[in-house]
Amino acid sequence: MQLFEYAVIFKPKTKDGKEKTSEDPKVIVPITTVMAENAAEVTLQAARQIPETYSKKLAQCEVAVRPF
Repeated sequence: MQLFEYAVIFKPKTKDGKEKTSEDPKVIVPITTVMAENAAEVTLQAARQIPETYSKKLAQCEVAVRPF
């Protein structure tokens, strides 16, 4: 097992896929520390923490994972 940190960031985009300049990206899942076998497992855990209000906007969510 290794120690990892993850966070989920929402980056709003327009319908044509360009980033909206009127809205800043925001952290929707704060930095969290977990023990896991690999980064893929951490990414899956992080995805499960995304609030339901973003379920239709998953393509605009980015999971950041950092190993130690």
